Amino acid sequence: MGRTIDATGQLLNIPSRVPTLKANIRAKKREEFRQKLHEKPPSDETSGGINFFDNRVKQETASRPRRNFKFHEKGRFVKIAQKIRTKAQLEKLQGEISHAAKRTGIQQASKLALIAPKVGPECDVDAIPNVEWWDAYIDNRDNHQVESVEIAYDAITNLIEHPAQLNAPGSGRRAPVLTTYLTKKERKKMRRMNRREALKDEQEKVRLGLAPAPEPKVKLSNLMRVLGTDAVQDPTKVEKHVRMQMAKRQRAHEQANAARKLTDVQKREKKIKKLKEDTSDVVHVTMYRIRNLRDPSKKFKVEMNSKQGCTILHPDINIVVVEGGPKSQRKFRRLMMSRIKWEEDKKEADGSEEAANIKWCELVWEGETKKKNFGEMTFKQCTTDSQAREFFKKHGVEHYWDLSHSE
Repeated sequence: MGRTIDATGQLLNIPSRVPTLKANIRAKKREEFRQKLHEKPPSDETSGGINFFDNRVKQETASRPRRNFKFHEKGRFVKIAQKIRTKAQLEKLQGEISHAAKRTGIQQASKLALIAPKVGPECDVDAIPNVEWWDAYIDNRDNHQVESVEIAYDAITNLIEHPAQLNAPGSGRRAPVLTTYLTKKERKKMRRMNRREALKDEQEKVRLGLAPAPEPKVKLSNLMRVLGTDAVQDPTKVEKHVRMQMAKRQRAHEQANAARKLTDVQKREKKIKKLKEDTSDVVHVTMYRIRNLRDPSKKFKVEMNSKQGCTILHPDINIVVVEGGPKSQRKFRRLMMSRIKWEEDKKEADGSEEAANIKWCELVWEGETKKKNFGEMTFKQCTTDSQAREFFKKHGVEHYWDLSHSE
């Protein structure tokens, strides 16, 4: 029948190879492993080797405990970050303090040892010392005993003395405001827009009856177009009427111009306001050195164009010091360096080109000072150097004379 038997005639069971999946093989091995773990202990231990062993007690296998979710509390990491930032700021501040101490020289070991407070069992913490440890380094006396001091209790009142508040120099100065300048086309456009708005307002008033309608602007050129048949019937009368209107408009125009015209006092005030500059916070100073200032015309120009300052007339050198605002300084610099021809007299007298190459007027120094050192422009004749320097020293600017000779 196709079955396999042995020599005695017994049927043999030959295992057949059946294909299976890897997943089934792994599951089978896993089941066998579990059975081995749950097997009972060997018979030698249960039979009598251990007298107090109970087979009914189940042996728990070592297993990994189940871990649950543990959420962080709200604000935990914010607190950690705040601590880190605080620590960084503290380290930065300590570094700045140590750097300042090194720069000032306080952090020297010898000085720290001298001003260090006394620490020891003999020093009482609660005791008030006669001299503080930071003052003991300044006071070199060995004995710091307190002498008898009388306190004037009458001078002690309930009033508080407040020191006078002083403003820092230059604190009241405001930043200059840059003016916006329009181009030529933009200015024309603005004028057209303003005229259009004014015309609309007048037309609206006429439409509402708040103002009478203006007369037609009649000229000799538009006479026939405006009047029409009236000009044909009586041209002489119409021409006379037109000329009267033209004269009326001319008078109104001249009266409007006269009303807008400034008086002599207003013109003078406007000119002074334009030239006047604020020198309360800072004063601009320029100093010039001139070879020769004997010409009366050039001397007159310097005197009339400089309002405040001084001029030193010396046989070898002439010094001109001018004080004022930035605008007046620019104008005076252009006068001294460009407009006045200092070398023309010397060139005509010598007749050589070398005289033209010499710097007859040069700018020695320009800067700013807190206050004015001179009043109105004055001319001082000095025959010696000491006399000229004494004049500058009288006004507190003797370094002007030294600077003019050092350049």
